Amino acid sequence: MGLLRKPLVAAFPRARYTGLEVSPYLCRRYGWIEGSIDCFRDAQPFDLVICYDVVPYLDALRGARALANLGRLCRGLLYFAALTREDWREICDRRRTDRGMYLRPAAWYRHRLRRHFVELGVGFWLRRSCGVPVWRLERAP
Repeated sequence: MGLLRKPLVAAFPRARYTGLEVSPYLCRRYGWIEGSIDCFRDAQPFDLVICYDVVPYLDALRGARALANLGRLCRGLLYFAALTREDWREICDRRRTDRGMYLRPAAWYRHRLRRHFVELGVGFWLRRSCGVPVWRLERAP
């Protein structure tokens, strides 16, 4: 629902914020761009990209395209979250969690994200080509 927009705009008032959504209704209501992360293009890459619980709603082909597209869209820091098959089995409250997702192993996501990013942990991924050195203890195992 774009809940991070307000604190991000407050913290970075000169930054450009782009919201992406597949629902025409939500785009009209919140002023977001209608589109999908697997095929969205922008003239400039973004310094920060937040992709929260989006890719599990895409089938395997579109999901893989979305992760590759994040590599094109993000030139800095990516925050990525997705419910995995392991989360479904071991952690989440199934009574309160949407069952209409494609549940994939965490390794499926990591394998694709590591093509463009270094995993920092707690959902943060740093673009490999951004030039910021990441010490071994800062990287996720």
